[in-house]
Amino acid sequence: MVDSHRRRVKSVIAALIGLSTLALVCFCVLSFNVPWSPLNCWHYDVDINSGRVRYTRYLLWQRVASRVEESALSRWADDAGAPARPEWRRVQTFSPGVGHSPHYRFHGALSQISLLEKTWELGRCSDDARGASANAILRLWQIGGAAAAEPYLRGLAEIAHDHDLSARPTEDSDLVERDALPGEINQHDR
Repeated sequence: MVDSHRRRVKSVIAALIGLSTLALVCFCVLSFNVPWSPLNCWHYDVDINSGRVRYTRYLLWQRVASRVEESALSRWADDAGAPARPEWRRVQTFSPGVGHSPHYRFHGALSQISLLEKTWELGRCSDDARGASANAILRLWQIGGAAAAEPYLRGLAEIAHDHDLSARPTEDSDLVERDALPGEINQHDR
């Protein structure tokens, strides 16, 4: 009787190990063959009103982690005029074994934030210039997505480079003088 009980326990354990292994193999196969699904993925989103960044992790269609972080852009943006409710836009989605993300309208937003921060450092931008450029980026995102901010960032980088060469800091007035701010986004709109 004891031997039959032990055999039964061993067979149950073996079956559980087998089923667990099969479930793990199926999970891995599905994860690699159904990329970017909430089966196993992580998302990066940006709030186009504040510039904050949200990271969300999904596993088996359940959100297992989520955090919101300030970015260089959100630290300098004027939040007085921003709506109280965030407007999150997808930037990137990643899955295990997939080295790229689908292309979203705000796909370049995190790179733009990084470029903006480096431009501020290069041009030794004043606090007012940082605030003005942060607000301009947010307004451009709201109007036309990340692509709308590209010309502005190029213009800002040129101004910062010129100011770096001349060894003088970039001021808020320099952004308007050089027409870095597009027609719809200018000094008078702030």
